[in-house]
Amino acid sequence: MFTLPNLPYAYSALEPHIDAQTMEIHHSKHHQAYINNLNAAIEGTPMAGKSIDALITEHADVPAVRNNGGGHWNHSMFWTVMTPNGGGEPEGELSEAISAAFGSYEDFKAAFAKAAATRFGSGWAWLCVNKGGRLEVCSTANQDNPLMPGVGCEGTPKGRRNGKMPMAKNPIIRRVNFLLCPSKLKKGLVLYAMHRVVFMSCSRA
Repeated sequence: MFTLPNLPYAYSALEPHIDAQTMEIHHSKHHQAYINNLNAAIEGTPMAGKSIDALITEHADVPAVRNNGGGHWNHSMFWTVMTPNGGGEPEGELSEAISAAFGSYEDFKAAFAKAAATRFGSGWAWLCVNKGGRLEVCSTANQDNPLMPGVGCEGTPKGRRNGKMPMAKNPIIRRVNFLLCPSKLKKGLVLYAMHRVVFMSCSRA
């Protein structure tokens, strides 16, 4: 059964960009609810014992798995990649990949913000590595992510979730740990995800 992962920092560690109460609510209440509901949905079924990646790629047709498994996967990713000491523009391979795909880091941020702002209702915007190895931006609804079949994204995710704060002006970009990203490029894994109102992050192993 799945359990709530510990944060690698205190709830207050990302202030003033994300306040302690917001972090605590989203971690201990919202994320925990996704886990509780996912465990209840798979208990006593052939799905029990499968990894979270296997569940959301193989059983996304089960609504409780799609929503709660997606919520658990998405949140687990960005908890581990935000850091009190992050920030600044990416360097090296990641910077080169962003420039090749979008023209510049500023152009990437604009594309990412547009993907989030134009997603109706709840959802995520993602920066992905597509099958050709090139970066792209896309978006998904609710707790969907590009690992799920048929969501309309061809790559493996990077993202941002719905809200009202334009990403280009979002100060939480100062907390992104870009040092985690370059090793993920060749693996074609998630590079970024954002809980749109308050989060931006950079990839999970």
